[in-house]
Amino acid sequence: MGITDLVDQGFNAEKTLQIGVLGHAGAITPTPTLPAGTTPAPTTGPAPTTPPFATQPPIPTNRPTPTPTSPPQCKGQSIVLDLLIDESGTMQNASRISEVKIAIKKLASYLRPDDVIGIQSFSSPRSYGGGSDGSREILSLNTYANNKASLSSKVDTMGTTGDTHILDGFKRAKNVINAGLSSFAGKKWIFIVMSDGVPNDQNVPGDGPDQSQDPRPFNQQINGLVSRVISVWMHPGEFSGNQASYGQGLMSSLVSGPGVNYYPAQSAGDIAAVWDQLDRSVCGI
Repeated sequence: MGITDLVDQGFNAEKTLQIGVLGHAGAITPTPTLPAGTTPAPTTGPAPTTPPFATQPPIPTNRPTPTPTSPPQCKGQSIVLDLLIDESGTMQNASRISEVKIAIKKLASYLRPDDVIGIQSFSSPRSYGGGSDGSREILSLNTYANNKASLSSKVDTMGTTGDTHILDGFKRAKNVINAGLSSFAGKKWIFIVMSDGVPNDQNVPGDGPDQSQDPRPFNQQINGLVSRVISVWMHPGEFSGNQASYGQGLMSSLVSGPGVNYYPAQSAGDIAAVWDQLDRSVCGI
């Protein structure tokens, strides 16, 4: 065999090898033709995934808007509330004045627009710039509609200093009530007095009682003007003996009118509980 025959034979062998390889590894398999009307079988493989930030359906805009919860309102006949509050120095003990501020605001929130509220306070003349009057006006007597905007800020002006001139407070309250009777006729008048002590003055030895500031003779005049007189006595733990018995006797004797009108309290927690009872008693809620 010559050289030419050997070359031709090697070339044919390489060509045969290439054809064999393509026939097995590199050949393209034609797609079979399906008969008409035949549905191809589903392709197997992993399920499609949801895009990481898929758009959610819009929230319906026709859902009802929640109605804010409002505090209950007083029931029955329109009322006039006149409050007389002790601002003497001992009212700072046991957070009493703070509890009273909270209670007044809560009670006022139950009032209807045509209900009436006013607030006076008592301490001692030296607490209010001298003179002979140990009382002051906190909130002028007017309808809740007119007093609502300023009530909270004026209640917050109440402080604790000085002595306990209860009689001065009763005199001021009587003048306020007398002046308002014609303006707010046809309403039920309720007078609430709150104190944590007994009448006393710096010129009286000890913590009193100071008989000159006892309001009982004067209180009878207020009883004849209003439907109810309610008394809240926050009996301080520092009182004992004659002071405690005098304070209890005084505050329990001031009341008049139907229902329970004397409310003793010995702690800040008691004050809150007492005012909850007053809310129900005064407003019928």
